Amino acid sequence: MKRNFFYYEVPEDVRDVGWSEIQSCFTQRLYYASMGRFGIYHILKSIDDGKLLNKQVMLPVYACNSITWAVLKAGFIPVYCDIDVEDLNPDVNSIKEVYYRTSSKVLLCPSLYGNPANLIDLEEFCKENEIILIDDAAQVFGARLENRVVGGFGDAGLFSFSAGKPTFGHMGCYFWTKAIISQNLNKTRHRVYHWLSFVNFFFNRYADYNFKKLYRIAVLNYIQIFLFKILDLSCDGISQYERKILHRIAISNFKGISERSEVMSAVDKLLLTSSQFRLIKSIRGIGNNNKIVLIADSVQSRDRFIAFFHSQNLWCTRGYKLLDEIGYYPTAKALYNRVIEIPIVMDKERNQRTVACLNTFLNSNN
Repeated sequence: MKRNFFYYEVPEDVRDVGWSEIQSCFTQRLYYASMGRFGIYHILKSIDDGKLLNKQVMLPVYACNSITWAVLKAGFIPVYCDIDVEDLNPDVNSIKEVYYRTSSKVLLCPSLYGNPANLIDLEEFCKENEIILIDDAAQVFGARLENRVVGGFGDAGLFSFSAGKPTFGHMGCYFWTKAIISQNLNKTRHRVYHWLSFVNFFFNRYADYNFKKLYRIAVLNYIQIFLFKILDLSCDGISQYERKILHRIAISNFKGISERSEVMSAVDKLLLTSSQFRLIKSIRGIGNNNKIVLIADSVQSRDRFIAFFHSQNLWCTRGYKLLDEIGYYPTAKALYNRVIEIPIVMDKERNQRTVACLNTFLNSNN
């Protein structure tokens, strides 16, 4: 299968058909937003019709900080729940406890690391209590639960594009909601920022995930950060060249599920006898893992592992920081600083080397 640095190559004659099939996975029209955080922002703004007396949004304490950013930008207040010890997704019992304590009427549920959250039980609980469920599939698009695509549960959902996601791209998001979308959507065009994001992604993010050596241009990243702070990208539309790229990434994402699953199976076998590390994997449905995520038995084990992988010129990093360190989140606080993330890339040779280096490390540390 021919590939380029973004995606498996998709023949010209099946692109429109493939995108139509993706759209058919959802009961509502897909809208474009420039980033996942802006997709969440527009969803929240669409449901803020004055009827929500409590403007609190429940979300997990262990997740990307962009979701808190989006909640605050939309004028809501985040309230956090704990995570499941097995897959690090939002814990159902903790969500229920937060709901009974706060009476929040919105739940933002991201499925992390390619593993579907417990969306079946959460959807039922939300319906019973008239809670708006937002199904955030940014990290899991392509995964399925009871033959439904993750991102299509509840009252709204989204999937997005960036490094470290199955939909590996420079920027962009597609979202849906049952509520009415503002007419301001896609009214602005910051084309220079979009182009800069594309170039910055190629030189400064793509190299982290692939063998191919690129000259890093660090100044691009600083310029992009600066422009993000001074520009309002919340209502940006999509450029035509981006539409072609993002649609091809979304379609080809499904082609890579089986290959990524093979990598996960190989890693799972290696860890069967390990007492230092365990693998975070799907415990329900069909996952779409774009990262190997390990829990080390200690911070010291985590640091030794990361140092070894870096010495082998393989990308490896720590997990997220907690979005709130004050509250009572026993599982998240016990696990978050022992998380290790290793990308699964669209390069079979690279993935094989990753598994081989993991095997070498485990054998040398027994």
